Amino acid sequence: MNYGIETLKKNIPTVGNTYGTLDIVGQTFGRYFDYKRETAMIAHETQKLKEQTKILLGKIDSELKLSLNSNDKNFRLEMKRLKILSKSIKSNKKNQKAHLHNISHYTQMLGNPHISNEIKASLPSLIALEHESLNASLGQSNVVLEGMSNANTKQIEG
Repeated sequence: MNYGIETLKKNIPTVGNTYGTLDIVGQTFGRYFDYKRETAMIAHETQKLKEQTKILLGKIDSELKLSLNSNDKNFRLEMKRLKILSKSIKSNKKNQKAHLHNISHYTQMLGNPHISNEIKASLPSLIALEHESLNASLGQSNVVLEGMSNANTKQIEG
């Protein structure tokens, strides 16, 4: 048994001090209770961190849901706006096609020998009016296209 105490003395870190048998036993029990106290403190701090983590994750989750809902709302609004602009472009395209058809028809009438000269005299002014209407329609299409390209993408991105 004396050999066991001597082995314990050598294994316990010292600063050159020698300990008595009761000192070694007392320090061993003291370290055991320090270990138990520190383990309980670590468990308590770990539990506090877990609770704080749950709270933070809840906050992050709610902020993420709010952001996703906002992005979804902005996306739907942007899609509605783009659909309206698309309908406007389609309508302008139909108008442009009608103007081009009228211009083509009037120019064919100019070459038709069966149409009177009085009507042929009024055709250039009609062609000019159709051309002005066509230019106005093209201008509207350009405005609509600029409106599409200048979309507020920041709203969509969040």
